[in-house]
Amino acid sequence: MQNPASKFTLKDWVRHPTTILLVVVTALAWGLLWVYVQSQLQQVEYLKSRVAKLEEQVDEYTKTVLFKEAKEKSMKEVIISQKIEVDSLKQGGAQ
Repeated sequence: MQNPASKFTLKDWVRHPTTILLVVVTALAWGLLWVYVQSQLQQVEYLKSRVAKLEEQVDEYTKTVLFKEAKEKSMKEVIISQKIEVDSLKQGGAQ
């Protein structure tokens, strides 16, 4: 039994409607894939810029929080030292 595909020559295959349809569909698929990939790359660039902005905001927030904590610690140390001083004056005045 002869293979049905072997009865066509290459020239016949190229001119066959199925081959032409396959070429057109493949070209359209590649075109759509290219458009999709380009849109995804644009979204990636947008997200990179958003991440950079958010990193800057986090850095600013972190600096603010650390400054506030350092300020509170400093104030607590001042309050504790003043309390110790007041307590020592009370004990010195009571004697």
